[in-house]
Amino acid sequence: MYRQILIRTEDRPYQHILWREFPHDPLQEYELNTVTYGVSSSPYLAIRTLRQLADEHCEQFPLATKVLRDETYIDDIITGCSSIENAIQLRDDLVALLKLGLRLLIRSRIAKCIKCFRAKAVPCQPIMGDLPIARLQPGKCFKSVGIDFSGPFTVKESRRRNARTYKAYLCLFVCLTIKAVHLEAVTELSSEAFLAALDPFVARRELCSKIITDCVGEPLVTLPEDTWDEASHPRTRWQMLQKLNQCFWRTWQRDYLHTLQQKIKWLKLTPNIKLNDVVIIVEPNLPPTQWRLAIVEELHPGKDNVVRVVCLRTADGHFLKRPVVKTCPIPIN
Repeated sequence: MYRQILIRTEDRPYQHILWREFPHDPLQEYELNTVTYGVSSSPYLAIRTLRQLADEHCEQFPLATKVLRDETYIDDIITGCSSIENAIQLRDDLVALLKLGLRLLIRSRIAKCIKCFRAKAVPCQPIMGDLPIARLQPGKCFKSVGIDFSGPFTVKESRRRNARTYKAYLCLFVCLTIKAVHLEAVTELSSEAFLAALDPFVARRELCSKIITDCVGEPLVTLPEDTWDEASHPRTRWQMLQKLNQCFWRTWQRDYLHTLQQKIKWLKLTPNIKLNDVVIIVEPNLPPTQWRLAIVEELHPGKDNVVRVVCLRTADGHFLKRPVVKTCPIPIN
């Protein structure tokens, strides 16, 4: 029974052990994490633990609570009942009550077990950050864009029966302001293929001022300087276009902009990941037990001092840059 009772971390140095098997062996140091046989306080700790368990669940198990308090010594229960039915009920209540304490012990052990943690690793979830300014300011479509790839897609070289097939991808250019999408086909996931897709995009949509987070120039256009009353009659094509433009941005501001401020997840402020933390790298193409271990080498906090990107060093010496939502810190004390 003693070995089933954990001791608080701050009290474990009192059970510090120096050990060596042979006189010429170096000394090894240990700390016992549970109640130990042969210590004068062990019987008291065992009984006090049972009474604490009884006090916490006295309303749920009144009969079992009385037995644990008054008719139990260490791991021996000496009691009786007036009928077999009452004895069976008392036995079931005692088992259920003691399992509650065992469940807490199991949870604490599982939380510190590396193998168990790897099987059910939980990624970090930092609080949601603020939107970039490009998402909140009116401007020309595709002035600021985000880029992503989708695929692969299987493409046939021709309509012939035995035509060769190969993989192809789509490069998505998404306007950060109004979420308009421009698609370009690419043959592979490489820098050359991306640049080949960027050329026709720029030729059709004009040069953008921002791609993801890399500023490549100044805004090419501005909003109209004059404002027009909705009731005024457009007399020229230019005036009509100006009026339609202003109506669009008023609708965008009234019906769309406020929806961007709604945060439906990642609302809880969690502690930042720290330097030298050991983490598991989330790799969707592998089972969790095969995810790689890494050490946090560098932090990249945002303007709100919340770390959402880190640099990692893997066991083979490679350095990776990953968002913290793709990492699972290992609970190492």
